[in-house]
Amino acid sequence: MEQKKLMKLMLIILLIVLRVALGAMHGATGDQAVINVSVNNVPPEITEVVITPDTVSLSPCPDTTPVMIEVSAVDDNGADDIGSVELTVLTDSVGNDASSNLTTSLPVVMVYNASNGMYEVPVYLKCTTPSNSYIAVVSATDSMGASSSANASFSVQTTRALRIDFSVLDFGAIDPGNTSIIAGDANMSTPVAPTIKNIGNTKMDVGMKIEGELFPINTSCTLEGTTRTLTTTTQSFGVSIAPGNAIAADFKLFVPIGTHAGTYTGQLIIEPVAA
Repeated sequence: MEQKKLMKLMLIILLIVLRVALGAMHGATGDQAVINVSVNNVPPEITEVVITPDTVSLSPCPDTTPVMIEVSAVDDNGADDIGSVELTVLTDSVGNDASSNLTTSLPVVMVYNASNGMYEVPVYLKCTTPSNSYIAVVSATDSMGASSSANASFSVQTTRALRIDFSVLDFGAIDPGNTSIIAGDANMSTPVAPTIKNIGNTKMDVGMKIEGELFPINTSCTLEGTTRTLTTTTQSFGVSIAPGNAIAADFKLFVPIGTHAGTYTGQLIIEPVAA
């Protein structure tokens, strides 16, 4: 009996302890605090600039030559924070503005290519772009206006090329002992008046030779006041024609006494040479 009373007392004490503990839990109170942080805006970073080709051989005039510019850019605030990537400046090797050699004005907006993860744009060089080294500057700007820039270089090779506006020199019918003259002009749209135009990107002289039974020694050409007797060996005139310029080519043929009657055909070869 005494044991039962002891167990009953212990149970009562346990219940009292539990009620006190539960009461303490229900009466507990907490607190809270606001957490603040300010994330800085950082400008995009250009990690790579690629120009293809890096050595350019220009197409003769009037054609233009494409150059592809590709840029890899990252932004620690997120890739979607990059607002624009642009080609902003083109200079030559000594820092002079060279943007006039492009067919479009700067800046030029580059387009994101998801297939390679780069921003890219093709630009087109004019056929008269001088042989030189060039520096292209690109910039990346984020949504808050912060920007960074980088550059890469490429070179343009020398291109010597010419075009003539005539396919035939017709001296007509000539009596032996007489001459025939074909006068040229500087207009590329008049094939009966021979013209030679520099369609390269550097100053050029003109080399000329002639082939056929009658024409060597008996034919001469005058360029800018300089006359050369044409032979089967190439001769230069010592002229200097600037890129894009055209000059008149005057031709004269003398038919010596004793030349048999008939039709004579020959070939005139004209080539650009260093001025």
